[in-house]
Amino acid sequence: TVVGDGAVGILALKLAEDLLAFDELDFCLVVGAEEIDPLVCEAYRQWRFLRKPSKPTGRGMIMSEGAGAVLLERSDDGGVPSVKAVVSAARIEQIVPGRNFFRRSEAAAEIGSVLARLENGIGFGVGSANGTFIDRAERAAVRNELPLYSPKIALGESVGASIFWQLVVAAQALKTGTLPGGLSLAAVPRALVLACGLNQQTGGLTLRLSR
Repeated sequence: TVVGDGAVGILALKLAEDLLAFDELDFCLVVGAEEIDPLVCEAYRQWRFLRKPSKPTGRGMIMSEGAGAVLLERSDDGGVPSVKAVVSAARIEQIVPGRNFFRRSEAAAEIGSVLARLENGIGFGVGSANGTFIDRAERAAVRNELPLYSPKIALGESVGASIFWQLVVAAQALKTGTLPGGLSLAAVPRALVLACGLNQQTGGLTLRLSR
C-alpha cells in the first residue's frame, strides 16, 4: 500500500517496477481507488481548492471517486515493465518519481525537473491540471513544447485513481491517434503522463505502444 496525493500512482508504479526485478514475479497488478471523504472535502474547501457551485464556470476543483488498474508484465530485456491496459498493450519506458515542493511557487520548477529527466521525442502529454494552482504550474513547466491534455477538468480529481485514468487516456490516444473530444494527433513515438498533487508530490512517466 502506497499513500499519497494525486501523484501517488507514480510511486506505486515505481514500486511495482522494483518488485518485478525479482525472478519470482512475472506480473504485478497495480490498483488505485478513491472514495470521497467528507473530511478531506472540507479540508479542500477551507484551502479554497474546490469549485463553488454558485460559480459553475469559475476556477476550482471538482472531486470525483472511482478506481483504475494496470497489469505490469516483466520486460524480456530487463527494462521497465510493459503495461497490459484494457485498451492495448503499451510499454512504460521511464518512471520518474519527482521531488516534493513546499511552496506552490516551487511546483513549476519541480515539474520541470521531472520533465528534464524524461527522454525527448514525446508527442503529447496527459497532465494533472484540476482547476487549481497545478494548472499554472504544469503549463509553466511544459511551456509550448508539446500539447498537454487535462482529463481531470472533465472527470474530476480522483486522487488515488487519477494516474491510472491518465495512463489509460494516454495509451488509448497512442492507439487511436485521437484524444477524447476528437482531437487528432500526428503520429508520435511516445506520450507523457505528468503528475502533480495537492500535497506537494510530483512525478511522471513516458509510454509507447508495444510492437
